[in-house]
Amino acid sequence: MMVADPMGLPPILKTEEILQHIFRSPILLERACEAGWLAPIPDLEEPYFSRDAAYSALDRLLKGNKPARLETEPVLKSGEPEIGKAGFHGLVKAAKAAEALGISVRSLHDYSERGIIPCLKIGKHRLYDIEEIMASLERERGADKGGLTEGDINDILR
Repeated sequence: MMVADPMGLPPILKTEEILQHIFRSPILLERACEAGWLAPIPDLEEPYFSRDAAYSALDRLLKGNKPARLETEPVLKSGEPEIGKAGFHGLVKAAKAAEALGISVRSLHDYSERGIIPCLKIGKHRLYDIEEIMASLERERGADKGGLTEGDINDILR
């Protein structure tokens, strides 16, 4: 039985497609390849990758596995993010985002689907940036009213 891809991606992807839809970071893609999590399909002129292998590598990342840094990467300064926002730095899963907002995960998904709360959707996974959500809610309410309270958040999301 063939299962439909939630993102509608073809079974074979170019490097640009993987970067646009799955990894969002060339360094992260290169690290995944170097770690052996993902490899280009052999005997093709351009590098093409299996969609399923890309999703498998993404799943490893979302479960907390980290591929080793490349020898060509510069040394990190103290406090500098590993890859940056494009590599999921600062993004949290739905449960943590819902807890921070004081709403249920189900409501969070509903608000995301309606476009009220921004999220990064990668395959079946959704990641949230709490700072971006709060900024979006403050814009929705109006910037002249000061900081948001839990009551303000509930009023906006109704």
